[in-house]
This record gives sequence, C-alpha cells and structure tokens, in this order.
Amino acid sequence: GQRSIMCHRFSVEGDSVIGDQVEILRGGTHVQEKPIWIEGPHLFRVGKYYYLMCAEGGTGEWHSEVILRSKSPMGPFEEYSGNPILTQRTGLDPQRDDYVSSAGHADIVQTPKGDWWAVFLACRPYDKDKYYNTGRDTYMLPVTWKDGWPVILEKGKAIPTVVDYKGGTIAPQTPETAYRTGNFSYTDRFGGDKLNVRWLALRNPKTDFYTLSANGLKIKP
Repeated sequence: GQRSIMCHRFSVEGDSVIGDQVEILRGGTHVQEKPIWIEGPHLFRVGKYYYLMCAEGGTGEWHSEVILRSKSPMGPFEEYSGNPILTQRTGLDPQRDDYVSSAGHADIVQTPKGDWWAVFLACRPYDKDKYYNTGRDTYMLPVTWKDGWPVILEKGKAIPTVVDYKGGTIAPQTPETAYRTGNFSYTDRFGGDKLNVRWLALRNPKTDFYTLSANGLKIKP
C-alpha cells in the first residue's frame, strides 16, 4: 500500500527521459505515522536547495501539501518539521463561514517582482463535508518563506477567499468584489446575449439546451 516518488533525468535536446528512474521518496513524510498516498510531485530549485513538494493524505478532508529539500535532485531529502505546509484537516470550526476543505495538490511560482504564490485545489462542501456541487475548485494564496521553507498556510488557519492582493496584504472583500459563496442573494434577468460567468457549471450537455431573448431565459430540459 505504499507510494513512491520517482525521479528521471530529462534531456531537453532529445525531449525525453534518459537513464534509469530513481526512487527519491517512499511512503511519504513522517513515515512512522503511516501516511497515505504521497503523490503529485513538483521539483524546483531555490538557492542551494532542490525542493520536493507533494500532495499527501488523499483528495478528501485529510488532503494536504508537504515539502522536503535536498542539495541534489536525487536526494536524500530532508523533511520540513512543520509539514504539512497546507491543509484544512483539523483545528478549524466546522460551522465557519465559506467552508473550504480538502486542500492540497499545490504548485508555487515566483512573480517578476519576487513575491511567491501557491495555486492549489480545494472543495466547498456542505452538509458535514459530504456534497461537492462544484467538484474541486482552484485557489491561490501568497507564500511566505520561514527559515528556508515555503509555507502556504499556517496550521489551524482557514482558507480565505482571496480576491485582491496589494502591498503584501490581502485586501478585504466588499459586496461588489466578493465571490459568491455561502448564503447570498443574486438576481439575473438574463437580458444579455450570453449567460453570466456565474452560471459556469460542470458537465454541460454538448448540445445547446437554452436560449436567451428579450423575455429572459428559455430552457429545453
């Protein structure tokens, strides 16, 4: 039942892998605690270290992101003592507003200005984390570096709905900018020539099932 992370050398000129694959991580982080499903690896270099960032714990409520580092892409890798660097597992109010769970499968990027961001998957469930109408959403959060380690979210902190980021701080939401999550009201008269982006949905039929007119929206079930 264990999972491994494998590493291949890659030839840019040949656009192919070369040599044998090398197992650089087996089981996951804190293996004495018998973690499950280490997967989704990203390998990148910052300064003198190669960082290995992986998802761990499955894609449900125990989902997380962990980080390790080494001076060689082939290891051995040192675990960050503060792992996981992103999760919504424990220590949060289950009745909190804009409930977000199942966070993980992250990647990070540095902007030309030098600041760091993480992009990751999470869910907005309801009824005790049982139903997920929109499946897995994509989120972004700023990354902070602590003692040479990237941290996406401090433990015990709920994922906010980020809508703006200015001057190193997350700007507060307003009714005009807030994403529509939780309890809210919204009215659409369907007066335009196409649906508002708010009506984006999963698994739409291949054939058109609605029309827009001066009289509003007409749906063919």
